[in-house]
Amino acid sequence: MVEGTKAVEVHYFAAAEAATGIRSEVVHVTARADDE
Repeated sequence: MVEGTKAVEVHYFAAAEAATGIRSEVVHVTARADDE
């Protein structure tokens, strides 16, 4: 049970990290478009 929970946490953090990276890219592109 503990191992399963650990796997879920790793998967959750990996997904959150990916989502944050994508969001950062979108914000960066949007800010760049606003400058021009």
